[in-house]
Order: sequence, then structure tokens, then C-alpha cells
Amino acid sequence: TQSTWGLRIPLAPRLAACCGRMFCLPCLNQWQQEHTADPPCPLCRAPLKMEALQEMPLLTANVWRRIFQPCPHAQRGCAQQPKMDFMAAHIESCPCAPIQCESVGCGVVVNVEELPAHLDQCPHKVVACRLCAAGVPRQLLGTHLAECPQRLVQCSCGFEGKSINLAAHQMNDCPDAIVDCPIPSCEARFPRKDTDNHNTDAAGDHVMHLLKKLVITETKLNEAVDVLNKQQSVWHCVLPNVKQNLRRANGEIIYTDVFCVRGYCFRLRLYWNGYGEASKGHLSVFLCPHAGPLDDSLPWPVPFDLNITVGKRQNEFRCKTNKDFFLKHSPPLPNNVESCGWPKFVTHEQLLAECRNDCLEIKVAAPLNM
Repeated sequence: TQSTWGLRIPLAPRLAACCGRMFCLPCLNQWQQEHTADPPCPLCRAPLKMEALQEMPLLTANVWRRIFQPCPHAQRGCAQQPKMDFMAAHIESCPCAPIQCESVGCGVVVNVEELPAHLDQCPHKVVACRLCAAGVPRQLLGTHLAECPQRLVQCSCGFEGKSINLAAHQMNDCPDAIVDCPIPSCEARFPRKDTDNHNTDAAGDHVMHLLKKLVITETKLNEAVDVLNKQQSVWHCVLPNVKQNLRRANGEIIYTDVFCVRGYCFRLRLYWNGYGEASKGHLSVFLCPHAGPLDDSLPWPVPFDLNITVGKRQNEFRCKTNKDFFLKHSPPLPNNVESCGWPKFVTHEQLLAECRNDCLEIKVAAPLNM
């Protein structure tokens, strides 16, 4: 059962004990929620005890239910005058009951029976675009259709397709689109359909542009190689605490930092007490190729030999002799651990005699001239 103060018809009548006046029970429940636990009577303002509300006497109730009453929506066009016994059911289904349009930005109030016709014309109702199915307010549908990415368009070259594909067509295929000459140094711009004609007419200029660029590139490359040869021919490091490391040596492995010589990257792997039983009492030194930033532009295998010096003891690592090993690592993979070297590079006695201040200097050098 529903009722509001605006209808002025008590659909579930109750009598107030304070003044004996008739009220609608759902309305009194709403009145109570808006006030305290014991709200005042809406008419006499005396405390209203909800538990003291009384139903109408049986005789009065029977008369009440048989009263014909105009629909509270009579001013909106409803001509029905149902009995009070059926008033609640009629109000629930009354075609003249007011209802507000739920379209965002509208807010128009119409009769329930008029709502479908209103929605068919409401400028704020969201409707689906017939091309892309996107939801758009009806009043903006015309603007959307003029810009819809799924609308059919025609390129100046005669291509017909969806607007969403037009940009890709003009960028990749359109014969009328203005494009740049594919030769970087040529500043000519022309329709794509004239590309072959331009390449034919400007072939001589294109060759000259490419030759100039080749000369410049070769010059820069030679300059870079010269700088590389001069600045990165020698790498060295110093290992401290030699005596302590030899006393505690029991198969420990040391890897140096990655270093570059003439653009090629390596690192050394050292064994303080030799690599294997036969090499105990020696310092073992192995050279590990390592991936570097210039590997793609360097010739392989390594085209020069390396001189490795530990203290005053020097050995030459002949890359040409180890060609098969370097071909296997041309270029090497990151974190490569395979190596070539000397299990008995220097004895512990020689090492202690040649170290200075308990420090051991290691050098790796390439020849200055190749």
C-alpha cells in the first residue's frame, strides 16, 4: 500500500488517539522517520503514540471501503472513481500517474501512458548510432554521424571506405597523397603516383647524395676506429691482499670486471691455487670473451693478439692460434664463462716475489699498430 501527503487519500486509515482524526498509516510511518521516536500529531501537535493508533470500527470501515472517490490524478486526466477498497490498486496502475523522464538533462514530468511517446522524441535520451552502435544523446546524433569513425567517406583518389581507415589509406596507399622522396638528402615532395617518374628524373642527383653520405659515414667510422685504437689499447687492475688470498686459497675463483680492448670486451678468470690438481701452487689465468656494445660492427674472430702481464710475468695470448675458440664465440653471448688461458701462469713463489705492497698488478694490452 502506498500513499503520500500530496494524494490526500488515506489508503490504510488509522485513527489518532489524541484527536481522533484519520491518517494514512504509511504516511505516519514516513512522518515518524522524519521526526523523533514519538512525533507530534500532524494536526493537533500532541505527542503521537504510534502503538496507540486504532483501526476504524468495523461498521465505519465497511462504509469507508464502499465510498467512491475520484482518482487523486484526476487533474492529470484520470476519470476513474474507484471504491476506496480498490483505490490503492488503481493508484499503482493509474495511466495518469506522474513520472519523470530519466534521461540525463531532461527531467520532464509526464503521465505514465505518455512516457513511451515522450522517450521517442526526448532530445536527451541516449540512442545507439546506427553505424558504430555507440550511445549518443538524440540531440547530438546528427553531429556524431558527421564525425562517426565508421561512416563511409571518399578519398580524392576515388577510394571509398570507413573514415577510421582513411588515414592509413592516405599514409600507405593513396596515389594522390604528397610524400617525401625516399632518399634522405633529397628534399623533393610529390604525389605518391609520381614516385617512379621522380626517381628516374633525379637518379643522378640521388647517386651524388648517396655517395656524399657514404663518404661522410666512412670518414666518421675511420675517425671512431682511430680513437678506439688509441684510447683502449691497455687495461689494468690491481688485486690487494695477495698473501692472505694465497694462504686461504682452496679452489677460489675470481672474475675481474668486464673490460674493453680495441672495442672487444673480455674478463679474466683467476684461480689463486691453480685450476685442477696438476696446477696447485700456481696462479691460473684464463681469458673469457664477453658480449659488448660494438660486437655487431667488429670483425670476428679477434684480429690481434693480447699480451697479459701478471706482476712482471708476461704471456701472449695468440688469438689467431685460438681461432676456432673465437669463431665459436663470434660474437660471444652475455655472461659467457668459456675461456682459454694458462693453468700454470705463475708459481706462488714468483707471485710473492713480484707483488708490491701486497698488491698484484694485472695488465691486458693490444699492439699499438695493427
